[in-house]
Amino acid sequence: MILQDTETVKRLENEIFSTPVPAKTESYSPVSHESVFNAILEEADKRGLQIKNKQYWVNKGGLQVTAKYNIVVPGDDEFGMMFAGRNSYDKSMSLGFAAGNNVWICTNGMVSGEIILVRRHTGSIARELEEKIQHTFNHLEENYIKLVNDANKMKEIEMPKSTMAELAGRLFIEEEIVNTTQLNILKNEIIASEAFPDENLWSMYNHVTESFKKSHAYTFIDNHIRLHNFVEKEFSLA
Repeated sequence: MILQDTETVKRLENEIFSTPVPAKTESYSPVSHESVFNAILEEADKRGLQIKNKQYWVNKGGLQVTAKYNIVVPGDDEFGMMFAGRNSYDKSMSLGFAAGNNVWICTNGMVSGEIILVRRHTGSIARELEEKIQHTFNHLEENYIKLVNDANKMKEIEMPKSTMAELAGRLFIEEEIVNTTQLNILKNEIIASEAFPDENLWSMYNHVTESFKKSHAYTFIDNHIRLHNFVEKEFSLA
């Protein structure tokens, strides 16, 4: 997937922000996409963080949205920090945030831990928004250090293409982390990736996260967390 250019990002933001916000009811208090994603950008600005680029995944005409903000770490040309957020207008997924890393060469993501969820879209959800965003930002540096260490460990684990193929089958059949569309992308990456030609676990990890760029907004963050948890356990990274 080519990085979304400025024009594409602006078009997607216009689409996202113009999607009508559902009416509030006694059991459902929606929070607008615009207030969620602007709150993230405002907090980043308050902390003096430089967002190098943004990416959006939009489903169902704007009813489901996931955003990924890639943040510069001064002096690191390989990795940046990454803040991801998601929101929905159809009650399909809770408002939530996650801290992770970005791999600059391909804008692939790395996410470990869990999604920081705002409670159901009821009552005080708007008041909780700022608190959860701040909490996620507070963990950015900690997660960045951990994920860089994990990446360096993965680079040391050799993995021939035949083993990559076996692992791809497990991720598809046993773990159900990749779907059929992603499996085809993963196959092509294993065979002929230009960005990650080395035969090691780090290359395989990035082949998989490259396929995640075809994730739905609903599953984008969860896919990354499930992959990292699987790799941590399977290869004893922790």
